[in-house]
Amino acid sequence: MRFSEMGWFPLVCRHGVVLAYADLIKEYEQSKFPLALAHWFATQYSGRITFGYDIGCQFQKTFRHAPAVSHLLGPDPHNSRINFQVGAWHGYAHNRPCQVKYHPRFNAEAGLEDFETCERLFSYTNGVAGVTRSATRYHRHQQLEWVIEQWNNDKLCLMGTSNCRSVRRCSVRTLC
Repeated sequence: MRFSEMGWFPLVCRHGVVLAYADLIKEYEQSKFPLALAHWFATQYSGRITFGYDIGCQFQKTFRHAPAVSHLLGPDPHNSRINFQVGAWHGYAHNRPCQVKYHPRFNAEAGLEDFETCERLFSYTNGVAGVTRSATRYHRHQQLEWVIEQWNNDKLCLMGTSNCRSVRRCSVRTLC
């Protein structure tokens, strides 16, 4: 029996919460899945958006030339509300001009974000890979939904703690 799912592609906010995901189906062009998620998110949210992606430098070009989503960039693609960056860890594998333009360390817009939350999520979900490898599509989705629900609950519970820690850190810096 051949399985068509090759994996999954998550859309994760900067707080680590999984907003949506798409199954990667091997028969289709792989860039369609991140394009679909980026399009969905860009139509839901009207502010400035920065996507972090291991190949963000190449994906920005793909996004710019994709007819279904290029209109979201606006008339000037260099001054767009949607930007792409590479993850901090993966960014060092890119050449120097790419790093300067797309690495979060060199972009004030990124703040302290490293854009590697998906890597942490994949590490967290690796435990279910063996169980879901030969499962039916329904059971694979069911297992993935349970794991994502637990991950999101953990992230939401930690959000308050992390915000309190950030406020304390800011207060200490302000007082000193």
